[in-house]
Amino acid sequence: RRQKYDRMWKARKRECEKSSCGHLVPDEAMNCINECISEECYADIFAANPLEDGEIDTERTKAFTACIRREAREHSRSGAAFHEK
Repeated sequence: RRQKYDRMWKARKRECEKSSCGHLVPDEAMNCINECISEECYADIFAANPLEDGEIDTERTKAFTACIRREAREHSRSGAAFHEK
């Protein structure tokens, strides 16, 4: 099941990388991409202390991934597409 939810949010991530955040250098785009994937999870995990360009924060990334998996699961159960915009 986890793979199903990972496919959902990773597809959303690819959309964000190409569209909303495509104008940014990849190392500088993580805040944009994370916020694009899920505004709610971004607000909970990163908004108060955004990642610096090129920064890797393993603990917060794990928490963010858990949050977006939970969102994807809830959207799947409700029958709504993951982050319809």
